[in-house]
Amino acid sequence: MEDKQTHSELIGKNVLLIRMGGELGIKSRRTRRRMIGLLRANIKELMKARDLSFSILDFRGRLLIAFNPPVIPRHIIRQIARQISGISSLSQAFVVGSSEEEILTNGAQKASEYFPPHSSFAVRVRREGLQSFSSMDIAARLGSKILESNIPGLKVNLTSPQGEIFLDIRGELTFIYSEVISGIDGIPSTSQGAAIALIRPNANSMLSAWLMKKRGVKILPLFFKTGKNSEDIFIKFVEANFAPVHSFIDLEPFFKVFKNLNNLCFYCQLICETISQYYTSEGSVQAFISPTCFNHKGESISLEALSALESQANIAGLRPIQFGFHGKEPSLEPLDTIPCCSYQKKLEITLPEQINYEKIKLVLEKIKPQ
Repeated sequence: MEDKQTHSELIGKNVLLIRMGGELGIKSRRTRRRMIGLLRANIKELMKARDLSFSILDFRGRLLIAFNPPVIPRHIIRQIARQISGISSLSQAFVVGSSEEEILTNGAQKASEYFPPHSSFAVRVRREGLQSFSSMDIAARLGSKILESNIPGLKVNLTSPQGEIFLDIRGELTFIYSEVISGIDGIPSTSQGAAIALIRPNANSMLSAWLMKKRGVKILPLFFKTGKNSEDIFIKFVEANFAPVHSFIDLEPFFKVFKNLNNLCFYCQLICETISQYYTSEGSVQAFISPTCFNHKGESISLEALSALESQANIAGLRPIQFGFHGKEPSLEPLDTIPCCSYQKKLEITLPEQINYEKIKLVLEKIKPQ
Protein backbone atom coordinates (compact mmCIF):
# COMPACT_ATOMS: atom_id res chain seq x y z
CA MET A 1 0.00 0.00 0.00
CA GLU A 2 1.13 3.56 -0.69
CA ASP A 3 2.50 5.40 2.31
CA LYS A 4 -0.03 8.09 3.34
CA GLN A 5 2.38 9.99 5.61
CA THR A 6 3.41 13.54 4.71
CA HIS A 7 7.11 12.77 5.29
CA SER A 8 7.80 16.29 6.49
CA GLU A 9 11.02 14.92 8.04
CA LEU A 10 12.50 14.95 4.53
CA ILE A 11 12.28 18.74 4.17
CA GLY A 12 15.74 20.23 3.81
CA LYS A 13 17.29 16.93 2.71
CA ASN A 14 18.36 15.32 -0.54
CA VAL A 15 16.51 12.24 -1.78
CA LEU A 16 16.64 10.06 -4.84
CA LEU A 17 13.35 10.61 -6.66
CA ILE A 18 12.29 7.58 -8.71
CA ARG A 19 9.58 7.75 -11.37
CA MET A 20 8.18 4.31 -12.06
CA GLY A 21 7.78 2.93 -15.57
CA GLY A 22 4.66 4.17 -17.34
CA GLU A 23 3.43 0.64 -17.90
CA LEU A 24 2.97 0.16 -14.15
CA GLY A 25 0.38 2.92 -14.16
CA ILE A 26 -2.02 0.98 -16.41
CA LYS A 27 -1.93 -2.20 -14.35
CA SER A 28 -4.72 -3.16 -11.99
CA ARG A 29 -4.33 -1.94 -8.42
CA ARG A 30 -3.41 -5.42 -7.21
CA THR A 31 -0.86 -6.03 -9.97
CA ARG A 32 0.63 -2.57 -9.59
CA ARG A 33 1.05 -3.08 -5.85
CA ARG A 34 2.82 -6.39 -6.48
CA MET A 35 5.14 -4.88 -9.09
CA ILE A 36 6.04 -1.91 -6.89
CA GLY A 37 6.91 -4.42 -4.16
CA LEU A 38 9.20 -6.22 -6.61
CA LEU A 39 10.76 -2.92 -7.66
CA ARG A 40 11.51 -2.04 -4.05
CA ALA A 41 12.97 -5.50 -3.45
CA ASN A 42 15.19 -5.22 -6.55
CA ILE A 43 16.53 -1.85 -5.41
CA LYS A 44 17.26 -3.22 -1.94
CA GLU A 45 19.03 -6.25 -3.42
CA LEU A 46 21.24 -4.02 -5.57
CA MET A 47 22.34 -1.97 -2.56
CA LYS A 48 22.46 -4.66 0.12
CA ALA A 49 26.16 -5.40 -0.46
CA ARG A 50 27.04 -1.72 -0.07
CA ASP A 51 27.56 -0.19 3.34
CA LEU A 52 24.72 2.32 3.03
CA SER A 53 21.92 3.23 5.39
CA PHE A 54 18.77 4.03 3.45
CA SER A 55 15.00 3.74 3.41
CA ILE A 56 12.59 3.47 0.48
CA LEU A 57 9.32 5.37 0.77
CA ASP A 58 6.16 5.45 -1.35
CA PHE A 59 4.95 9.01 -1.88
CA ARG A 60 2.17 10.08 -4.25
CA GLY A 61 3.11 7.90 -7.20
CA ARG A 62 6.86 8.18 -6.65
CA LEU A 63 9.46 6.12 -4.83
CA LEU A 64 11.87 8.08 -2.64
CA ILE A 65 15.20 6.75 -1.43
CA ALA A 66 16.37 8.63 1.64
CA PHE A 67 19.99 8.07 2.64
CA ASN A 68 21.52 8.51 6.09
CA PRO A 69 23.65 10.62 5.98
CA PRO A 70 21.68 12.34 3.17
CA VAL A 71 24.50 12.16 0.63
CA ILE A 72 23.61 10.20 -2.51
CA PRO A 73 26.61 8.46 -4.12
CA ARG A 74 26.66 9.21 -7.85
CA HIS A 75 27.67 5.66 -8.78
CA ILE A 76 24.63 4.29 -6.93
CA ILE A 77 22.32 6.45 -9.05
CA ARG A 78 24.00 5.17 -12.24
CA GLN A 79 23.75 1.55 -11.13
CA ILE A 80 20.05 1.85 -10.31
CA ALA A 81 19.38 3.51 -13.67
CA ARG A 82 21.29 0.85 -15.62
CA GLN A 83 20.32 -2.29 -13.74
CA ILE A 84 16.78 -1.89 -12.38
CA SER A 85 13.93 -2.29 -14.89
CA GLY A 86 10.57 -0.72 -14.13
CA ILE A 87 12.05 2.77 -13.61
CA SER A 88 11.31 5.53 -16.09
CA SER A 89 13.79 8.07 -14.70
CA LEU A 90 15.60 9.24 -11.57
CA SER A 91 16.64 12.59 -10.11
CA GLN A 92 18.65 13.68 -7.12
CA ALA A 93 16.24 16.14 -5.57
CA PHE A 94 16.22 18.64 -2.71
CA VAL A 95 13.01 18.51 -0.65
CA VAL A 96 11.17 21.64 0.48
CA GLY A 97 7.63 22.44 1.59
CA SER A 98 5.01 23.33 -1.00
CA SER A 99 4.21 26.88 0.09
CA GLU A 100 4.97 29.53 -2.51
CA GLU A 101 7.50 31.23 -0.25
CA GLU A 102 9.45 28.01 0.39
CA ILE A 103 9.51 27.11 -3.29
CA LEU A 104 10.69 30.55 -4.43
CA THR A 105 13.32 30.96 -1.71
CA ASN A 106 14.82 27.49 -2.10
CA GLY A 107 14.43 27.46 -5.88
CA ALA A 108 16.42 30.69 -6.25
CA GLN A 109 19.08 29.38 -3.88
CA LYS A 110 19.41 26.12 -5.84
CA ALA A 111 19.64 28.06 -9.09
CA SER A 112 22.91 29.56 -7.89
CA GLU A 113 24.26 26.00 -7.63
CA TYR A 114 22.83 24.83 -10.95
CA PHE A 115 23.48 27.73 -13.34
CA PRO A 116 26.88 29.32 -14.14
CA PRO A 117 27.16 33.03 -15.00
CA HIS A 118 26.20 34.14 -18.52
CA SER A 119 24.09 31.08 -19.24
CA SER A 120 20.45 30.49 -20.14
CA PHE A 121 17.87 28.56 -18.15
CA ALA A 122 14.26 27.40 -18.01
CA VAL A 123 11.93 26.45 -15.17
CA ARG A 124 9.90 23.24 -15.66
CA VAL A 125 7.03 22.44 -13.28
CA ARG A 126 4.96 19.36 -12.56
CA ARG A 127 2.22 19.73 -9.99
CA GLU A 128 -0.09 17.29 -8.24
CA GLY A 129 -2.44 18.32 -5.44
CA LEU A 130 -4.39 21.40 -4.35
CA GLN A 131 -2.18 24.48 -4.25
CA SER A 132 -3.09 28.16 -4.38
CA PHE A 133 -1.09 28.65 -7.60
CA SER A 134 -0.97 27.09 -11.05
CA SER A 135 2.08 25.45 -12.62
CA MET A 136 2.55 28.36 -15.02
CA ASP A 137 2.25 30.91 -12.20
CA ILE A 138 4.93 29.32 -10.00
CA ALA A 139 7.24 28.78 -12.98
CA ALA A 140 7.00 32.45 -13.95
CA ARG A 141 7.50 33.67 -10.38
CA LEU A 142 10.51 31.44 -9.79
CA GLY A 143 11.99 32.51 -13.11
CA SER A 144 11.67 36.17 -12.08
CA LYS A 145 13.16 35.40 -8.67
CA ILE A 146 16.16 33.71 -10.26
CA LEU A 147 16.71 36.65 -12.64
CA GLU A 148 16.77 38.97 -9.61
CA SER A 149 19.52 36.90 -7.98
CA ASN A 150 23.20 37.73 -8.13
CA ILE A 151 24.07 35.40 -11.03
CA PRO A 152 25.54 37.73 -13.69
CA GLY A 153 24.41 37.46 -17.31
CA LEU A 154 21.67 34.90 -16.66
CA LYS A 155 18.78 34.87 -19.12
CA VAL A 156 15.65 32.84 -19.85
CA ASN A 157 15.46 30.50 -22.82
CA LEU A 158 12.45 28.18 -22.81
CA THR A 159 13.29 26.50 -26.14
CA SER A 160 16.91 25.40 -25.81
CA PRO A 161 18.26 26.42 -22.39
CA GLN A 162 21.74 25.57 -21.23
CA GLY A 163 20.34 24.50 -17.88
CA GLU A 164 17.00 23.64 -16.35
CA ILE A 165 15.52 23.71 -12.86
CA PHE A 166 12.65 21.32 -12.23
CA LEU A 167 9.90 21.54 -9.62
CA ASP A 168 7.91 18.40 -8.86
CA ILE A 169 5.20 19.69 -6.54
CA ARG A 170 3.35 16.78 -4.94
CA GLY A 171 0.98 17.66 -2.15
CA GLU A 172 2.87 18.89 0.93
CA LEU A 173 6.34 18.34 -0.55
CA THR A 174 8.17 19.89 -3.49
CA PHE A 175 11.22 18.31 -5.09
CA ILE A 176 13.78 20.62 -6.71
CA TYR A 177 16.35 19.17 -9.11
CA SER A 178 18.36 19.97 -12.23
CA GLU A 179 18.84 16.61 -13.91
CA VAL A 180 16.64 13.76 -15.14
CA ILE A 181 18.48 10.46 -15.63
CA SER A 182 16.72 7.98 -17.91
CA GLY A 183 16.06 4.49 -16.60
CA ILE A 184 15.33 1.23 -18.40
CA ASP A 185 11.55 1.62 -18.12
CA GLY A 186 9.54 -1.56 -18.73
CA ILE A 187 8.37 -3.65 -15.78
CA PRO A 188 10.33 -4.90 -12.75
CA SER A 189 12.79 -7.74 -13.18
CA THR A 190 11.65 -11.12 -11.76
CA SER A 191 7.97 -10.20 -12.33
CA GLN A 192 8.09 -12.59 -15.31
CA GLY A 193 10.53 -15.10 -13.84
CA ALA A 194 14.15 -15.75 -14.80
CA ALA A 195 15.89 -17.03 -17.93
CA ILE A 196 19.36 -18.06 -19.06
CA ALA A 197 20.66 -15.51 -21.61
CA LEU A 198 22.85 -16.82 -24.44
CA ILE A 199 25.50 -14.13 -24.80
CA ARG A 200 28.41 -13.96 -27.22
CA PRO A 201 30.73 -10.95 -27.54
CA ASN A 202 28.54 -8.94 -29.92
CA ALA A 203 25.97 -6.18 -29.52
CA ASN A 204 22.92 -8.19 -30.57
CA SER A 205 23.45 -10.76 -27.82
CA MET A 206 23.37 -7.89 -25.34
CA LEU A 207 20.33 -6.37 -27.01
CA SER A 208 18.27 -9.57 -26.83
CA ALA A 209 18.95 -9.84 -23.09
CA TRP A 210 18.19 -6.13 -22.68
CA LEU A 211 14.81 -6.40 -24.40
CA MET A 212 13.76 -9.35 -22.23
CA LYS A 213 14.97 -7.56 -19.10
CA LYS A 214 12.63 -4.68 -19.94
CA ARG A 215 9.80 -7.20 -20.07
CA GLY A 216 10.42 -8.21 -16.45
CA VAL A 217 12.68 -11.25 -16.97
CA LYS A 218 15.58 -11.72 -14.57
CA ILE A 219 18.72 -12.27 -16.67
CA LEU A 220 21.18 -15.06 -15.85
CA PRO A 221 24.03 -14.46 -18.32
CA LEU A 222 25.72 -17.46 -19.92
CA PHE A 223 28.79 -16.06 -21.68
CA PHE A 224 30.32 -17.93 -24.65
CA LYS A 225 33.98 -17.02 -25.11
CA THR A 226 35.15 -16.93 -28.73
CA GLY A 227 38.69 -15.61 -28.20
CA LYS A 228 37.71 -12.16 -29.47
CA ASN A 229 40.20 -9.45 -28.46
CA SER A 230 37.51 -7.17 -27.02
CA GLU A 231 35.80 -9.91 -25.01
CA ASP A 232 36.54 -8.24 -21.67
CA ILE A 233 34.60 -5.13 -22.74
CA PHE A 234 31.50 -7.24 -23.28
CA ILE A 235 31.93 -9.11 -20.00
CA LYS A 236 32.15 -5.79 -18.15
CA PHE A 237 29.01 -4.58 -19.96
CA VAL A 238 27.12 -7.73 -18.94
CA GLU A 239 28.12 -7.40 -15.29
CA ALA A 240 27.31 -3.67 -15.22
CA ASN A 241 23.88 -3.98 -16.85
CA PHE A 242 22.59 -7.43 -15.93
CA ALA A 243 24.30 -9.52 -13.28
CA PRO A 244 27.57 -11.38 -12.66
CA VAL A 245 28.07 -13.98 -15.40
CA HIS A 246 26.30 -17.20 -14.46
CA SER A 247 28.94 -19.34 -16.25
CA PHE A 248 31.61 -19.01 -18.94
CA ILE A 249 31.75 -21.43 -21.87
CA ASP A 250 34.95 -21.62 -23.94
CA LEU A 251 34.12 -22.28 -27.62
CA GLU A 252 37.72 -23.07 -28.64
CA PRO A 253 37.01 -26.84 -29.00
CA PHE A 254 34.12 -25.97 -31.31
CA PHE A 255 36.23 -23.75 -33.58
CA LYS A 256 38.94 -26.41 -33.85
CA VAL A 257 36.39 -28.77 -35.41
CA PHE A 258 34.11 -26.41 -37.36
CA LYS A 259 36.19 -23.38 -38.37
CA ASN A 260 36.78 -24.58 -41.94
CA LEU A 261 33.21 -25.69 -42.59
CA ASN A 262 30.50 -23.71 -44.33
CA ASN A 263 27.59 -22.52 -42.22
CA LEU A 264 29.88 -21.96 -39.22
CA CYS A 265 27.41 -19.51 -37.68
CA PHE A 266 24.56 -22.03 -37.80
CA TYR A 267 26.63 -24.66 -36.02
CA CYS A 268 27.82 -22.11 -33.45
CA GLN A 269 24.23 -21.08 -32.77
CA LEU A 270 23.13 -24.71 -32.47
CA ILE A 271 25.97 -25.54 -30.07
CA CYS A 272 25.32 -22.44 -27.95
CA GLU A 273 21.57 -23.08 -27.79
CA THR A 274 22.08 -26.73 -26.87
CA ILE A 275 24.38 -25.76 -24.00
CA SER A 276 21.95 -23.00 -22.92
CA GLN A 277 19.17 -25.58 -22.79
CA TYR A 278 21.34 -27.80 -20.60
CA TYR A 279 21.92 -24.97 -18.11
CA THR A 280 18.23 -24.13 -18.18
CA SER A 281 17.17 -27.70 -17.39
CA GLU A 282 19.77 -27.98 -14.61
CA GLY A 283 18.68 -24.76 -12.91
CA SER A 284 15.45 -23.33 -11.58
CA VAL A 285 14.52 -21.44 -14.77
CA GLN A 286 12.14 -22.49 -17.50
CA ALA A 287 13.52 -20.74 -20.60
CA PHE A 288 16.62 -19.45 -22.35
CA ILE A 289 17.02 -16.23 -24.36
CA SER A 290 18.61 -16.33 -27.80
CA PRO A 291 19.20 -13.37 -30.17
CA THR A 292 17.11 -13.49 -33.35
CA CYS A 293 18.23 -10.93 -35.92
CA PHE A 294 16.68 -10.48 -39.33
CA ASN A 295 19.36 -8.15 -40.68
CA HIS A 296 20.09 -6.05 -37.62
CA LYS A 297 23.56 -4.55 -37.05
CA GLY A 298 25.05 -6.73 -39.81
CA GLU A 299 23.62 -10.00 -38.49
CA SER A 300 20.92 -12.17 -40.03
CA ILE A 301 19.22 -15.53 -39.73
CA SER A 302 17.23 -17.32 -42.41
CA LEU A 303 13.74 -18.60 -41.64
CA GLU A 304 14.87 -22.12 -42.62
CA ALA A 305 17.74 -21.97 -40.12
CA LEU A 306 15.42 -20.62 -37.43
CA SER A 307 12.97 -23.45 -38.07
CA ALA A 308 15.78 -26.01 -37.81
CA LEU A 309 17.01 -24.51 -34.53
CA GLU A 310 13.49 -24.55 -33.13
CA SER A 311 13.13 -28.22 -34.05
CA GLN A 312 16.22 -29.01 -31.95
CA ALA A 313 14.91 -27.18 -28.88
CA ASN A 314 13.37 -29.24 -26.11
CA ILE A 315 13.13 -26.25 -23.75
CA ALA A 316 11.29 -22.99 -24.35
CA GLY A 317 13.43 -20.44 -26.15
CA LEU A 318 12.67 -16.71 -25.94
CA ARG A 319 13.68 -14.99 -29.17
CA PRO A 320 13.10 -11.22 -29.02
CA ILE A 321 12.88 -10.12 -32.64
CA GLN A 322 15.37 -7.32 -33.31
CA PHE A 323 14.32 -6.60 -36.88
CA GLY A 324 13.88 -2.87 -37.32
CA PHE A 325 14.62 -2.15 -33.65
CA HIS A 326 15.46 1.54 -33.32
CA GLY A 327 14.66 2.10 -29.66
CA LYS A 328 16.99 3.22 -26.93
CA GLU A 329 19.97 0.96 -26.42
CA PRO A 330 21.78 2.43 -23.39
CA SER A 331 25.54 1.83 -23.58
CA LEU A 332 25.22 -0.54 -26.55
CA GLU A 333 26.40 1.88 -29.22
CA PRO A 334 30.02 2.08 -27.97
CA LEU A 335 30.38 -1.72 -28.35
CA ASP A 336 32.22 -2.62 -31.51
CA THR A 337 30.44 -4.05 -34.55
CA ILE A 338 33.14 -6.62 -35.32
CA PRO A 339 31.69 -10.16 -35.57
CA CYS A 340 31.88 -12.21 -32.42
CA CYS A 341 34.67 -14.49 -33.68
CA SER A 342 37.72 -14.17 -35.94
CA TYR A 343 36.54 -16.76 -38.47
CA GLN A 344 33.58 -14.94 -40.05
CA LYS A 345 33.22 -11.43 -41.51
CA LYS A 346 29.63 -11.23 -40.30
CA LEU A 347 27.21 -13.36 -38.34
CA GLU A 348 24.95 -15.00 -40.92
CA ILE A 349 22.98 -18.06 -39.85
CA THR A 350 21.92 -20.19 -42.81
CA LEU A 351 20.83 -23.83 -42.89
CA PRO A 352 23.38 -26.42 -44.13
CA GLU A 353 22.20 -28.91 -46.74
CA GLN A 354 22.83 -31.63 -44.18
CA ILE A 355 23.48 -31.07 -40.48
CA ASN A 356 26.59 -32.92 -39.25
CA TYR A 357 25.31 -34.35 -35.98
CA GLU A 358 28.42 -36.51 -35.42
CA LYS A 359 30.69 -33.49 -35.21
CA ILE A 360 28.17 -31.67 -33.01
CA LYS A 361 28.16 -34.59 -30.58
CA LEU A 362 31.98 -34.67 -30.59
CA VAL A 363 32.20 -30.95 -29.76
CA LEU A 364 29.58 -31.10 -27.01
CA GLU A 365 31.57 -33.81 -25.26
CA LYS A 366 34.65 -31.58 -25.24
CA ILE A 367 33.13 -28.27 -24.14
CA LYS A 368 33.12 -27.95 -20.36
CA PRO A 369 31.94 -25.01 -18.24
CA GLN A 370 34.67 -22.99 -16.51
